[in-house]
Amino acid sequence: MANELGVRAMSLYNHIERKEDLLDLMFDEVVQQMVVDEPLPDGWRDAIIAIAQRQREVLLRHPWMVELAARRPQVGPNALKHGEQSLAAACRLDVGMKVAAHIVTAVDHYMTGYFIRERLLRDKQHGEGEGSVIEPYMREMLATGRFPYLARANEESVDPQESFEEGLGWLLDGIERQYGR
Repeated sequence: MANELGVRAMSLYNHIERKEDLLDLMFDEVVQQMVVDEPLPDGWRDAIIAIAQRQREVLLRHPWMVELAARRPQVGPNALKHGEQSLAAACRLDVGMKVAAHIVTAVDHYMTGYFIRERLLRDKQHGEGEGSVIEPYMREMLATGRFPYLARANEESVDPQESFEEGLGWLLDGIERQYGR
């Protein structure tokens, strides 16, 4: 943000009183990237998939967003637009607003949880974060033979995009089974 204004980072505090205000502005600026260009794909399912995939892409570029969102609610204009777009997609299923909000919440929770796990795995692969610290312990424990399923799962290579799409598909299949017409 400081670069866009042509100023040093700390000089932003001459224009913005509190650090929290700056963080709110930064958050809302990045949320703008989560909004899918109109028109959304046809159908509730394709629209929700497009929104969730965009949200995941943005979070992978800006992982600090999850921690910031966990601190307190974010309600800037772009966050409201993202929420509106998500609800509009869910309402295409021809459900009431309460169910649409539950659908959006379920997809957001899946997406956020998946992102956190994916980020931990990426850090581990790059020798960063907590994953790199526990890796020797995990190898030792899996070598004992006491955890055959975990050992086999650990040997399998997983494509994060494919895994994300498959899990999201399972979630949407359940929603469609319950509310589809």
